[in-house]
Amino acid sequence: RPPAASRLVQAPRCNVQPRHRGRRTHAAGRGRAGVRAGRSRRPDMEAKHKQLEAEMHGMMEGLDNSLLRPMAAEAYRCMAACQERRGASRREVDECTQRCGARMEAAQRIIQHELSDFQSRLQRAVKVCADEARDGGASEERARQRMERCAVDAVERHRGILRETGKRMEQGFRAL
Repeated sequence: RPPAASRLVQAPRCNVQPRHRGRRTHAAGRGRAGVRAGRSRRPDMEAKHKQLEAEMHGMMEGLDNSLLRPMAAEAYRCMAACQERRGASRREVDECTQRCGARMEAAQRIIQHELSDFQSRLQRAVKVCADEARDGGASEERARQRMERCAVDAVERHRGILRETGKRMEQGFRAL
């Protein structure tokens, strides 16, 4: 049987979390200029993270409405027709039902593969940022800032990759 349509379209949450530590304050001995220069870029990272998640959710909703729900409806009608075959054996009905759900199962595999690949690519990009920031020989605060700046850029680049991922999924669904 095909998985529930709602399970098909649930985009995984982006696992890349902004790395941050608390802000240094005037009381920490850095002075007002140091507070501005050392300001955490966390809001930028969180905003980009939320934006990417919103785009992923929107992409999945669009695919669900335009392709997956009609495919699921067709599969369920087909399965109902299998059940109405009075002269068929239980085995024949089960095989018919499996054939009806094969496109939905293939669509599920496409979704899982593409979103897993996207997530892995994003995580690798952020890991590279962390490695480069750590290897730069700068202070911990400077390394954190460099890492967050790089991670924001990586998330921004992956917005374009997400669009390509959506196109590949759509092409894969249409080929089923």
